[in-house]
Amino acid sequence: MHPRVTEIISPFTDFSMIPPDVLLAAATRGTSVHHICGAYALDIFINEIPDGQHGYVESFKRWFNRYVKEVIAVEFEVTSAHGYVGHADFLFVMIDGQHALLDLKTPLVGSRTWFAQIAAYKRAAIENGYKVDNAGTIQPDNNDGTARVKWLSDTKENELMAFNAFLGALNAHRYFKAR
Repeated sequence: MHPRVTEIISPFTDFSMIPPDVLLAAATRGTSVHHICGAYALDIFINEIPDGQHGYVESFKRWFNRYVKEVIAVEFEVTSAHGYVGHADFLFVMIDGQHALLDLKTPLVGSRTWFAQIAAYKRAAIENGYKVDNAGTIQPDNNDGTARVKWLSDTKENELMAFNAFLGALNAHRYFKAR
C-alpha cells in the first residue's frame, strides 16, 4: 500500500501551537466544507449547511459559477509510479478551456507544503491519464467574500521545485518508515 501525499508531507506541517480542540474543529469544518463544495460541483442537492460554514460555501459557489465550464472529477484518487497516492479535490475545465486541478483549503494562512502537495497531485493525475494544464489551491472566504485561487505556476518556487521537494519528502518517508 502506497503512502498518501498528506502523510508524506505531514512532518513539515507544524500544528503544535494550535490547541487540540481548535485543530479538531478546523479539521471537522474543512472536511464538511469539502463535501458540501464537492456536492455543489456535482450538482447534488445540499440539504443543510452547518453553522459557521455558509460563508465558505457561498464563496466557493460564486467562484465556481463564474469560472468553471465543466466538472471532470471531484475528490478522486490518483496513484503515481513514484509510489504514492493522492486524493485531489477537483479537476475542472475552466471557462478559458484550461484543465485545472484544484485543492480546496479552508485555513486562513497558507503553507509551503500545499504547493508540494499540489505538484504531487498534478504529476499523479497526468500519469493516470488526466489532462492537467495547471494546478493550485482554492481558498473560499469564511466571510462570504471572494474565493482566492493560488496557481502553482504563479509561485516563486516553480512546479519542478515543488515536486522535487515532495520527492525528497517521499524518499525521507521511505527511509525512516522502512520496516
